[in-house]
Amino acid sequence: MAVALALLIAGCAPVAQSSPAETPAASRSPEQLISALYRYALGLPDGWLVITQAVAPWDGTGSPDHNGPDVDQYLGPKGTFGWAYAAPTSANLDEYVAEQSKAAAAAHPCPDTPETNESLVIGGEPARLTTMHCPADGGILVLTAYVVRNGTGFVFALQDPDGGPAAEPATKTAFEGFLANVSFGD
Repeated sequence: MAVALALLIAGCAPVAQSSPAETPAASRSPEQLISALYRYALGLPDGWLVITQAVAPWDGTGSPDHNGPDVDQYLGPKGTFGWAYAAPTSANLDEYVAEQSKAAAAAHPCPDTPETNESLVIGGEPARLTTMHCPADGGILVLTAYVVRNGTGFVFALQDPDGGPAAEPATKTAFEGFLANVSFGD
């Protein structure tokens, strides 16, 4: 049900029915995406599927919707879905995380400050991974990773609309596996 809903939200054509334990992505081989607009490459891990690539560049303002024309979209395991976008920035990584967190709070029912904010590396670059619930009082889990590279701010986000607190560690592990497959073009 969650997979069908995510595909409908994304505006994709219906896919063949699958059993509840299996997503359409689970039966597919890994995919390679080279983002035409945002200059990153991604070898999708097992269980991930490219839904669509951005058709319009993000202008760097506000917080794009997960199914907007300015985001690359992915479907992850068990109905999670992700998106990515990028734009030029003069901010450093910490400033960028703060700016983007505030923009997300203004556009969506998310808190101004993430619940967690931890360091990691994406594509060989320093990055930050934040966790929050939108809305803050028991809403859906949203994980967001940020990278600032050569004057461009990249955002990789994931929502788990069906996962509860017990599923959150597995969702985070799946997203970290996704992020481990990102590389950047020069």
